[in-house]
Amino acid sequence: MSDTYVRPFSVFGSGGKADTYMLLAVPHAGRFYPKKFLAETRLKEHELRLSEDAYADELFWKKSLKIPMIRDNYARNYIDVNREPLELNQRLFKDELPAYINHSSPRAAKGFGTIPQVVKRGMRIYKGKLTIAEAKERIAKVYRPYHNTLAQMIKDNVTRFGRAFVIDCHTMPTGKMENLADVVIGNNHGTAADRETIWMVAELLDEAGFKVSLNRPYAGGYTTCHYGCPELGVQAVQIEVRRSLYMDEETFEKLPCFNEIAGKLHQVNKVIRTLMS
Repeated sequence: MSDTYVRPFSVFGSGGKADTYMLLAVPHAGRFYPKKFLAETRLKEHELRLSEDAYADELFWKKSLKIPMIRDNYARNYIDVNREPLELNQRLFKDELPAYINHSSPRAAKGFGTIPQVVKRGMRIYKGKLTIAEAKERIAKVYRPYHNTLAQMIKDNVTRFGRAFVIDCHTMPTGKMENLADVVIGNNHGTAADRETIWMVAELLDEAGFKVSLNRPYAGGYTTCHYGCPELGVQAVQIEVRRSLYMDEETFEKLPCFNEIAGKLHQVNKVIRTLMS
C-alpha cells in the first residue's frame, strides 16, 4: 500500500491472438490503496480487505490456460468497477449530486455504490464526506479505463469469432452460506447468458465437486448485466466462490487446500476454453 503510480488494470494472457472467444474479468481483487484514500479512511487495512475478493485472479486464471484476463488493480473500496459508473449516494458527498447521477440505486443506498461507503460488515469507510470532483476523478482514472478495455476485448472477440463469452470472477463471504452453495453462478436470471451456456458451466462445476447454486443469492452485477446479451452474440456469467473453501476469512491466509480448489477451477476453465476454441 503506497502512493506509487499503479495502472488502473492489468491484462494477462493476451500475447498474440487468442484462439478462444472466452475471457475472464476480475473486478474486485485489487489491492492498491492510494495515499490520499488512506488519509480519508477511518479503517485499518485488515478491515478494508473485508470487501476484497481475495485471490480471485489466482483462483480462476493461470498462464498455461491461455485465456485472456482483465483485473482491476485498485481496491474495491476505493472504486467499485462492478457498478454503474455513476451509482452514488448523496449521503457520502459534501456537494449536491447532479440530476444525472443514479439516485435510485438500492446498492448505493446500502453503501455499496461506485464509491463504496461501507465494507461488507457495515463499517463506515470515511472519516468525513467527499466531493463530487473526487468521485469523478476516480471514475475517469480507474473505472473508465477498465471498462473501455473490457468492452474492446469483447468487441474484438465478436469481430473475430462472431461471439464472446465473459466469466466475471468473484468470491463471496461465507456468512449464512456455510451450509449452502460452494459456488454461485449467475446470468441475471436468463438475460445475460442462455440456458445452454449456464447449464454447461453449472454441470462442469458440479462434476468438479462443487455444490452449485444458480442465481441465488447472486444473479450477477453490472459486468454481467451490462455486457451479457446473447442476442448480439455476447454471453456473460458471474461466478462466486465461497471464501471459506480456500482461505481463512479472518486472517486472509490461504488454506492448505488452496491449490486444490484453484486447480479444480482452472480445469473447469480449461474445458470451457476447449469448447470455445
